[in-house]
Amino acid sequence: MNRRRLLEAIGIMGNAQATHDSEIVLALTNGGYTPSEVKRLMAFVPLAFSRPILEELGVSHFVESVSAKNRNGEWVQVPLASQSIYIAGLTLAREHRRVGLMDHEVFKALARRCSQIDAVSNALNAGANVRGATMAAALIAIAAEDLAPESWFTRIKRALVG
Repeated sequence: MNRRRLLEAIGIMGNAQATHDSEIVLALTNGGYTPSEVKRLMAFVPLAFSRPILEELGVSHFVESVSAKNRNGEWVQVPLASQSIYIAGLTLAREHRRVGLMDHEVFKALARRCSQIDAVSNALNAGANVRGATMAAALIAIAAEDLAPESWFTRIKRALVG
C-alpha cells in the first residue's frame, strides 16, 4: 500500500463518526480496501500510532513481534518487520509527532484504539513509573495465517485485475 493510500485509510479510520470497529471496517471496504488490507489496517495502524506516544512516556522496550493465534488455536509470533502497514504507519506516526503531518484529532483517535495506551495510562494514573517498561502486543481479531506477507504474484495480480 502506498503512502497516499495509507493516509487515505487513516483519514477514514479516524473519522469521528465511525466509533465502532464494524463501522470502520464498512467505511474502509466501501473505500475500496481489500478484506486483507482492512484486517491489517485495523490491527496495525493503532499499534503503530501508539508507539511514539509510549516512547515519549518512557516505555523503552517493545517486543518486535505480535502474538496471534493460528487456525489450530496455537499462539505464534509474527514479526512486526514483516508487516508493511505497521512499518509505514510507524513512519507516518513518527513524522506526525515531528511535523504535524495529519489532523491531530485523527492521530489521537487512532492511537487511543490501541490497548497499550490504555494499559500505560492506567499504570500512570495508579502512580506507577513506566520508564524502562516493556510492551508486547497480541492480536485477537486476526489469524496468524492472515498476516503472511503477500506473494509477488498476488500483488501483481491485484494491481492488474483489481
